[in-house]
Amino acid sequence: MVRITGTIEDSGGVGLSGFLRVMLDAPLSIGNKTLTLMARSFPVVDGDLFAANIDLEPSDMSQVTYRVMFYTVSLDKEMLWLDFHCIIPAVASIDITMLLPTGIVRETMDTSIIRLANLISDDAYFSSKLSPLIFVGVWQQETLYYRGNVVSFDGSSYVYKLPLPSIGNSPLLGAFWQLLASRGVTGTGTLGSATGYGASWESQNDAPSRGAIFNLVENVLVKAVTVANLAPIISPIFTGLPTAPTAAINSNTSQIANTEWVTNYAVARLSPTLDNSPSLGSNNKSIATTEWVTNSITSAGGFGGGASSIDLSAYAQLASPTFTGTPRVPSPPALDSSTRAVNSQWVNTRIDAMPAPTGVTVTTSGGATTYNYGGGNLMMMGVLSVNRATWNYLTWIDMVVNFPFSLSVFHNVQVSWRSGLSSDTGYMKHRVINTSETSITISAMWSNSYFSETGSFYWLVAGRQ
Repeated sequence: MVRITGTIEDSGGVGLSGFLRVMLDAPLSIGNKTLTLMARSFPVVDGDLFAANIDLEPSDMSQVTYRVMFYTVSLDKEMLWLDFHCIIPAVASIDITMLLPTGIVRETMDTSIIRLANLISDDAYFSSKLSPLIFVGVWQQETLYYRGNVVSFDGSSYVYKLPLPSIGNSPLLGAFWQLLASRGVTGTGTLGSATGYGASWESQNDAPSRGAIFNLVENVLVKAVTVANLAPIISPIFTGLPTAPTAAINSNTSQIANTEWVTNYAVARLSPTLDNSPSLGSNNKSIATTEWVTNSITSAGGFGGGASSIDLSAYAQLASPTFTGTPRVPSPPALDSSTRAVNSQWVNTRIDAMPAPTGVTVTTSGGATTYNYGGGNLMMMGVLSVNRATWNYLTWIDMVVNFPFSLSVFHNVQVSWRSGLSSDTGYMKHRVINTSETSITISAMWSNSYFSETGSFYWLVAGRQ
């Protein structure tokens, strides 16, 4: 479907409210359906054609024209202000000014030709009709391509071959693209550039020749390394921050000592590690290691020695303790806002001090949120998620909303679309197909084939009893 956009205004630039009537000049066959000559009128408010949701089937492949008429109604009489015939091209949307006839007559020959030239040069669709092959650059995921468009992709070139344009289809898909020229075997039959090394090499993607590489190595790399930049083997004098491997902690050789080894050696001398620990219960002048102190404290009878150990299972750890039974903590002050632990008494006191909620009652059930404002006023909202595997983007999908009580007046029914970075940009439309006092059925459609694997329809219904 093609969305008709633009505005219709009077001679003073004020948008007109009326009707846009469209009818085919001949029956139009699209797939397995046939469009008849019966006319259809779309209501237009303040001249805004986009808001009127005017979606028409493209007719350029069949070369069937539409008759387009815009009229206003005054005192039950129709006043016709626009009346022309045109072909609807296969594009996502088109401004009505692009459909208007050029009106070429001798008195306006110059301006009409300029208008046609600008139309053809600025619009890829019409350009593709005049030129069999048009190079449009590197293939892009978000670009709409027409028949005859030529793109480059991974070193090869492809031409779009379908009569209907599309977006997001890779040149590797043979159903949409025809290979024009394939990339050759890398390096076969290719001579490198002999341009010498310099600023001209920047941002270039051609291969240099062996002669250019030889000159680079000989004149730039080899001769740039001089004796002044090297240290002699005998009694070298280094500059900067020379480094050396770290020797073993107790090393006593001619290996270079770095700062890490010196620090480790000094720590080892100042804080020696004792290999022999006194026997448990010793009471002499032997140095007490941390192992002996720990064993003495945990043994039965403290430092006096003994064979049985103290059972610490009835005590909790300081870090992340796990309590049993009925642990208690003091109640903090009423308005305390710190990291102190609280008890159930403090929590109940704070809850009792909170004012009771008034006004709106909010409930969530079955994926829908209901706002009951009292007095019979109600608003419900929710989301319906879909995916490509189970739903066609050109198919209406129904959402049934059941009310908690009967509604006789509907204030508002809205639906919006979200899929990844794509949102409601004019391809989403909805309608109400069934209403009752206890439910409403909303039917929605997304008419753009480009969206992520999943998408969501967000709906809202507001009304009162």
